[in-house]
Amino acid sequence: MGHGQELVNMKLDRARGDISREKYWEAVAKALVGAESITGLLPKGAEVRIRPDELLLDWNEPFTGMRLTFELDPHDLRTFPPTLIAEGSYEPTLSSLLFSLIHRSKTFVDVGANIGPYTVGAIKNGPGHTSYLL
Repeated sequence: MGHGQELVNMKLDRARGDISREKYWEAVAKALVGAESITGLLPKGAEVRIRPDELLLDWNEPFTGMRLTFELDPHDLRTFPPTLIAEGSYEPTLSSLLFSLIHRSKTFVDVGANIGPYTVGAIKNGPGHTSYLL
């Protein structure tokens, strides 16, 4: 069970009087401190949006200027690219190389595309060629 669901359950427990007000607010404070520590690591131009049923990261990819949105799952680091936190960019070496070479080609094929930022970047940076996302 994720921390968000734990808070929802605690809120219900609090409403029924099963847990103290103090215990509930301690859990809320702990969750907020965790969220604050994540936002302190984000690169410039990135922001976290919290909705009742999802946690989102919006980010401006520096090589293409694209605005990308990732759905964050704190229990699955694959949805929150560690390179974004560590380097301020999503796979910066590959992005830089790819987008510098894209103008030399008429076709771009992204085989095994996960979230598709390379395909979107290829479309934006290589107008006039055909892009495929597989």
